[in-house]
Amino acid sequence: IRRPPRSTPLYSSAASDVYKRQVYQASALSGFTDSKTIQHVKPHGAMYNQAVDDKELGEAICSAVMEVQEDAILLALSGSQWVDTAKGLGMRVGREIFADRAVNDDGTLVSRRISGSVIHDTEEVVDRSLRMVTEGKVISVNGNLVEVEAESICLHGDTPGAVDMAKSLRSSFEREGIEIIPLANLV
Repeated sequence: IRRPPRSTPLYSSAASDVYKRQVYQASALSGFTDSKTIQHVKPHGAMYNQAVDDKELGEAICSAVMEVQEDAILLALSGSQWVDTAKGLGMRVGREIFADRAVNDDGTLVSRRISGSVIHDTEEVVDRSLRMVTEGKVISVNGNLVEVEAESICLHGDTPGAVDMAKSLRSSFEREGIEIIPLANLV
């Protein structure tokens, strides 16, 4: 049973459409769970990347998720405006970094249209992930040091060799004493 909606926020037509779709999708998803709840939400692909620096879109997504479940966690790019927007709305946020994606000097993800945006070398994925987790730093595509803070690390399942990368990443984390725990225990 879903509680009655709060008054729908006023957004541009594009953000309003995203808001409505997110309410629908989060509601439907929670309906499939035994507990009728969701732990976290992570918009996919282009919407995620747009929300990183589009305050209205980021707010529409956050408001929609909170409409369905106020204590749900949003996964958002570490260092992005979206994190601040979500926190400003009182939302729980898991800052996210990417094991297998190159970053720009501002910490955003390099467009998949650009060669080298997806990292395929397992050793490089592991090394950069360890550095992000232990030192809070990653090297951008231009060779600059970018600071990151995160509670979550993403490894794309569609990256060739992702299963082996995940196994290597996990064993490297364990060797370094990095504990992998549920997101809800961190945020």
